[in-house]
Amino acid sequence: MNRRTFIKRSILISSGSALSFSLLSNFGVPKEPAFIDRLLPASLQGGFYDSDYWIWGSSVIKGDDGKYHMFASRWLKKLGFGKWVTNSEIVHAVANSPVGPYKALEVALPSRGREFWDGMCTHNPRIVRYNDMYLLFYFGNTYDFPKPTIENAKVSGINWSKAWMNKRIGVAFSKSLYGPWRRLDKPVLEPRPGHWDATITSNPAPVVNEKTGEILLMYKSSSGPNAPHLLGMAVAINPEGPYARLSEKPIFSDISLGDGNIDAKNYSS
Repeated sequence: MNRRTFIKRSILISSGSALSFSLLSNFGVPKEPAFIDRLLPASLQGGFYDSDYWIWGSSVIKGDDGKYHMFASRWLKKLGFGKWVTNSEIVHAVANSPVGPYKALEVALPSRGREFWDGMCTHNPRIVRYNDMYLLFYFGNTYDFPKPTIENAKVSGINWSKAWMNKRIGVAFSKSLYGPWRRLDKPVLEPRPGHWDATITSNPAPVVNEKTGEILLMYKSSSGPNAPHLLGMAVAINPEGPYARLSEKPIFSDISLGDGNIDAKNYSS
């Protein structure tokens, strides 16, 4: 229940009258515009665009230099959209305005070899400030088959699933938004066999509590390859972990797969 609805109902109950919402404006209750009515036209020259790449999952922060820094996933369009799970890399782009246009500067988290847990793919970046450094959360993966190329972009369903199942959340550290970024040897959040989050950890959404220094980290996982994707929450007092789950159960779940809808809803409903 929002503030406007609460005030409206309180007045109706106390007076016992079926006052219309227009009459409530006489009591000093302003009519608030709907969210859709607050949206302003988007700039035609804004955002981050590259004709050669798919651009996905951006995260923007204002730097000490007064510029706006975007970290986003990208992969070549010629490889096909589904190759995000094998070929994505996290790129750093900069703009003078939060709406852009953004210009790519460098690849912040490139491939670094299949021997690393995040050596073949980096995706879903989220950038936050933590004391005197920046934390770049993301998921990475590795796999044992050849990396798709424009000349040979085909990936079997088995291999695609293998790469997908290796998704793990990690964090990189830097004193500057321009890097270099220090990456960890291990993910900060692993799946838990036998639990609802047994398969992957991905889609990190961190929030830093500036008063306590705690980091709340929302993430996505599932109990099996064909199970619904659910959302959980973990907390840490150190960016490198350990991250402890706040609950044994997911905090959100999606609508049943039979509905063809993967939007999250309250797990208790």
